[in-house]
Amino acid sequence: MNMDSQKAIELLSYAQVAFDECSYGSIKIAIDKALEALEKQKPKRVVEFGKYGFKCPCCNEDLGLEREDILIYDMTPPKYCDNCGQMLDWN
Repeated sequence: MNMDSQKAIELLSYAQVAFDECSYGSIKIAIDKALEALEKQKPKRVVEFGKYGFKCPCCNEDLGLEREDILIYDMTPPKYCDNCGQMLDWN
């Protein structure tokens, strides 16, 4: 079965509601963790702070990269946040 992430999120969200009503503790926790991981695979735009810095849109952690690092020094920005694993959108 070939399922994209968005469809998996929809199905797990539906299951999450069903398990909330039934109180299946460990299954609900597993579904919550799976949803969290899948949501982090959807790129989120980095947050600019100050004049030159960037933060993760999910955990607000400094990404340790400044605008000049990318523009002048041609450094490749990270694809994921080192702190929380959120996929980053640099566009």
